[in-house]
Amino acid sequence: MELLTVTEDTVEQFLPDTPELIWSTGPISYVCHFGTRELFGAIALGFWRAARVSNGDESPVAELEIVEH
Repeated sequence: MELLTVTEDTVEQFLPDTPELIWSTGPISYVCHFGTRELFGAIALGFWRAARVSNGDESPVAELEIVEH
């Protein structure tokens, strides 16, 4: 695992993968709460883009496991 400070560059780097990464942690519960995968994806992207302000921290940290293919 690697801890990364979330910056504007980090947000953009991981933006395409964010909804799928979060969805994979509990799709059944997300369907119950959000109804559709598309709605969930839009909300997940919004929160990821707002990560720097949503938790009140100026430099939040994301824990990521980087896998080389």
